[in-house]
Amino acid sequence: MSTNPLAPLGTLRTLGTLFLLRPIRRRVVAILSDLPQVASVAVDGELLDPAKEYRVGTFSFLAQGGDNFTVFREGTNTRESGLVDRDAWIDYIRANNPLSPSFDRRSVQVQGAPTAVKAGDPVSFTVSKLDLTSLGSPVNTTLAASFLASDGTSTPLGSVPVSGGSATVNLTVPTTASGQGRIVLAAAPSSTTVTLPVTVEAATQPEEPTEPGKPGKPEKPEKPVKPVKPEKPVKPIKPA
Repeated sequence: MSTNPLAPLGTLRTLGTLFLLRPIRRRVVAILSDLPQVASVAVDGELLDPAKEYRVGTFSFLAQGGDNFTVFREGTNTRESGLVDRDAWIDYIRANNPLSPSFDRRSVQVQGAPTAVKAGDPVSFTVSKLDLTSLGSPVNTTLAASFLASDGTSTPLGSVPVSGGSATVNLTVPTTASGQGRIVLAAAPSSTTVTLPVTVEAATQPEEPTEPGKPGKPEKPEKPVKPVKPEKPVKPIKPA
């Protein structure tokens, strides 16, 4: 990435949580920086793996570290296509005519989104810069949220309105969620998609009440003891 905040291509310093660049021939290039502002990067919807190698397509000027993108010099297995960018664009347009522009944003700004939550808890955060300013860009009106579990199960979490390219998201994490997952946001009608990785702590399950045992038969009362008859009094002896 660029180390010069004034460079035209150094705008990563002001971007939000997600940055994706899609150059010609739809080869996806994802640039992940160490900046704390960049919380997640996705390539074709999959979170970027820092331990994995990716092939990056870019212009020779940037590949050589132009505009202070010096990190490109650290790349290995460099290949030169021999294409001139002007000619490549012309060839692409001819091969894909007519073209339909994509209005989904490659970066958005997210504030207050948690990275760890508890199943069943409410979550609130804001999303901005959802709208492009290009000519003909649609204005987003809704932002739908869903929870994507590690096994691929998707749970809809509702939608919120978008105004001026911003939205406040209020959702509740599914009570059945646990482990690694993703909060996925999809803006309409631009189809801008935001993926937020999150770790979910499983909800504490209440203990099931035990069934009371059957009452035992009451014991029979003991028979009352018959009272002892008093002894007959001894008659006094008459004097002689």
